[in-house]
Amino acid sequence: MKIKYFNEFNDELTNNQINNSINYYKVYFDSNNEIVTKEYFENKILHSIYYFLRTDEIESEIIETLLDKLLTYIFIVKKSVVNDFSLESYNIYDKNNSLVGCLNKLYDQLGNVICDSPFIIETNQYDFSHTIKSYYDKNKEFETDLVFDASYDYDGSLILISYNPGSYQDDLIFRNNEDDIAELASLTEKSENFIRYYMNGNILPPPSN
Repeated sequence: MKIKYFNEFNDELTNNQINNSINYYKVYFDSNNEIVTKEYFENKILHSIYYFLRTDEIESEIIETLLDKLLTYIFIVKKSVVNDFSLESYNIYDKNNSLVGCLNKLYDQLGNVICDSPFIIETNQYDFSHTIKSYYDKNKEFETDLVFDASYDYDGSLILISYNPGSYQDDLIFRNNEDDIAELASLTEKSENFIRYYMNGNILPPPSN
């Protein structure tokens, strides 16, 4: 099993950097380069574990094996693929084996989080007021840039989209109307159907273009 270390910004750390780091992730990879577990160290002490559950494993049994590590939190992560997008669903347990939170993250093909959506256990509903959707694109240097992000009201309706025009200009604000959808589609060179994905807080993946 391969082990790598990363900081909180997902930058890989060298051995010297690890020794000088207080907070970091220790990540275990299998032979297919898929993440098996991710350990988070806070002040050099193991704080929490992210366990990526396989389809042949039982969640409750995995949690039982991790409780003796005296962790603050255990994150059970379930991965799936929807329309070429990667979906990660997190069940969050405390050290008393109580489910205290749920979270869903949707990734694009470049590995960027395009939707981050908490789930409220008590109401059995998504927490749209804390849901954020983002759109990324590659710049001329083939690096990934955040083009815009979107925020939502408690019912999942769009509050606004903040578009970054670059060159140190002020952000452009877009809302859910046909003129803004058409203009944003033109600016990003994406279809209006694609842009409509960002007009509500639902996590389901957008169309391919």
